[in-house]
Amino acid sequence: MAEIVKKVSFKSTTRTVNLLGRDNVLDYRSAILELVKNSYDAFSNQVNIRIIGKDVIINERKDKRATSLEIIDYGQGMSLDKIINIFFTLGTDDKTYITSIKHLDSERVMNGSMGIGRLSLGRLGNISCVITSNGSEAYRFSINWNNFITGKALDTVKVNIEQLSLNEFISEYKNRGLENPKCSGTILIASELKDEWLLSDKGQSGTNYSLLKLTLNKLKNPLKLEKSGEFRIILDYFEEKEEIEPSLSDVSTDAEVSFVFSHDSDMLVLDGYFDEIDINQLPPDFVNAKFDKLKDYIQDNNGRKRNRYHFEREFKISEYVTDNMPNNPIGDFDGVLYFTKKTGSNKYPFLKKPAMGTNTVDIEPGILLYRDGFRIRPYGEIDTIGFDWLGIENERAKNPAGVARSGYIMQANQLSGYVNITKEKNGGFEDQANREGLKNSAELY
Repeated sequence: MAEIVKKVSFKSTTRTVNLLGRDNVLDYRSAILELVKNSYDAFSNQVNIRIIGKDVIINERKDKRATSLEIIDYGQGMSLDKIINIFFTLGTDDKTYITSIKHLDSERVMNGSMGIGRLSLGRLGNISCVITSNGSEAYRFSINWNNFITGKALDTVKVNIEQLSLNEFISEYKNRGLENPKCSGTILIASELKDEWLLSDKGQSGTNYSLLKLTLNKLKNPLKLEKSGEFRIILDYFEEKEEIEPSLSDVSTDAEVSFVFSHDSDMLVLDGYFDEIDINQLPPDFVNAKFDKLKDYIQDNNGRKRNRYHFEREFKISEYVTDNMPNNPIGDFDGVLYFTKKTGSNKYPFLKKPAMGTNTVDIEPGILLYRDGFRIRPYGEIDTIGFDWLGIENERAKNPAGVARSGYIMQANQLSGYVNITKEKNGGFEDQANREGLKNSAELY
C-alpha cells in the first residue's frame, strides 16, 4: 500500500512576476487600460495619463521623445497594510467575489478580478515608481522589473517602502499642475519605456498616440455608468491636454437595431429602424396594394404616419437554442447594432443614398463588448483576431446569398455597435490572464 512520504507546496521564483505581468500583457494599450480601470475601482473621479519627454533631433527635425509615462488618480489610495497584503501579494481575490462596492454617493462594479492588474506596470517600462496616500498616510516605492528575470526565490527581491508626509504627497500633485484636496490617490510612474512615444506622432494615424486615444475613446459606455459617479480621463501628451470623450456619439446609419435579452423571461426583443428607406418616397400605389403588410412598419399604434421605417420583434430563445445548452446559460444583455452601406443605387427613389457620406466622422466597423460600462478588448477591434468575434463571416460563408435574395447576411465590415453585459448577470464570463478578452466557454460561444 502506498504511503505519504512528504507533503510539499509550490514555490515561486522571481520570474513569476514578469510571466504574469510584462511578458503576459499584449501591448501598452492593454496595460494602460488595466491601470485606468484600477483607478476606477478605487473610486477616483478622474485619471490623468501623462506622457512626458525631452527634446530630440530625429532625421534633422526637432521632436520630443517620451522618457516617462504617468497614470495619476484621486481615488482611495493605499495604506501600508494594503501595499503589503494587496499590491505585493499575487493573485489576490479582494475583487473576485464582489460584484459592486458602494462609496459615498456612488456604486461601482469592480473591473479587476485576477489580482495581478498592477503588474501591467512592467509592460510600460523597466522601472516603476508608486506614490500613494489613503488620506491619512502616504508612501513611495520603486520597482525594477529587471530584478525579476532570474530563477531565484521570489522573496529574495526586496523593495524599500518610504513613508512620506502628507505635504510631500500633495507636492507631487502640485508639481504636476494638479490639485488633490482630499490628499488621497495614487501616482504610477513608468520609466525606461518599452514603447516609443514621439510628439510628432500626434498628427498621424497608426501611431502609438493615435491608437491609444482611439482605445481610450471606446473604453467607457456612458449609458451604462450613470450610477457610478463621474470618471473623467485626461490625456496629457507632452503638455498638450485633452479630455477623452466616449465615441458612442450619434451618427447617421442606414439601419439601427436595438436588442434586449432577459434570461428570466427567455425573450429577445428587437426594436429597429431602416433609415435607408424614405417613407415619404414610397409610391402611393405600392403602399395601397401592400398596406396590410406595410402598416406596422410605416404607422405607429395610433395609426399616425411614422418618420422612420420601423419594426419590432420578439423571440423566445429556448425555441431556437435547443442543443448543447451550457450548464450556466448566458444572462441578461442588451445593445445596439448599426448597418452602414458602402455603396448605393439610384434605381428606387425611396432608397436613400448611403448614410456614410453624410457623417462628419468616419464610422469604424466592429461590434464592441462592454461589461458594466467598460470595454473588453479586443472584441470589435479592427485588424485583430477579435474583430469578428460573433462569427458573422462564418455564417455568410454558409449562406452566400446576394443582397437582393432572401437570407442575405450583412458583412462584418458593414456592422458596428456594441453589446452590454454585467458581472452580476453574466458571472460565467471570466477574463483571460493576459487581459485580452474572455476565456472560451460554452456561455460565450
